[in-house]
Amino acid sequence: MSISDEHFRALRTLILEQNVEIKGLAREVRRLKEKIEELGVDYELIAEMEETPVMVYKTEMLEDLIKTRSRREPGSGKE
Repeated sequence: MSISDEHFRALRTLILEQNVEIKGLAREVRRLKEKIEELGVDYELIAEMEETPVMVYKTEMLEDLIKTRSRREPGSGKE
């Protein structure tokens, strides 16, 4: 089965447009990776956080908040 020249040109145009979009996305990914490296984000920590159940993560955050508040000095205005 062959396709007409019109269909071929339309398909070729679509492929070229998609290639341009893919190249743009690849540039964006590189830019984001550079920004992450610049900020010093730890990929392993992110992966660990993604694997941690939400309730455990929230519990740890709450425990950290309680510890922080308990360390504050009374009368410092930060209660």
